[in-house]
Amino acid sequence: MSTGSPLRTVVRLAEVTRADRERVGSKAANLGNLLRAGFPVPDGVVVLDDGDPDPNEILPLLGDVPVAVRSSAAAEDLADASFAGQYETVLNVNGPAELREAICHVRASVASVRAQHYAAAHGLSGSGGIAVLVQRMLAPEAPALPSPPIRSPVGATKS
Repeated sequence: MSTGSPLRTVVRLAEVTRADRERVGSKAANLGNLLRAGFPVPDGVVVLDDGDPDPNEILPLLGDVPVAVRSSAAAEDLADASFAGQYETVLNVNGPAELREAICHVRASVASVRAQHYAAAHGLSGSGGIAVLVQRMLAPEAPALPSPPIRSPVGATKS
């Protein structure tokens, strides 16, 4: 993100750097760096925590595909606190109405009891604002974890 440009509420993931972490959150900052380094990161945009974007302006940037709506807070992905599973994620979002609802859902999760307890347990006063990462969904080619072969327990006998 260029510091000399006017503030925007939606920023393309490819424009984000680690230097933008306080505004776009740790997850988006790290993914932006990976994307620019040539790693295969799904295209996306970051909705800044103070923005109320028009979903009709976001969806054309990503194409006519389902999207994932994810949290990206400055207090996420820290050395001592990951916040993994504390904030909500909404998958397979289609269309502007679903996108608006999903953004609101993810933002509201910052105030959940679960997230507040996690923050307190790690000595954080809360995560503050939360940016929202909207990325193209990827169609899986295989399961994330292969299923192990089914084996008989050790010492089991056949009947």
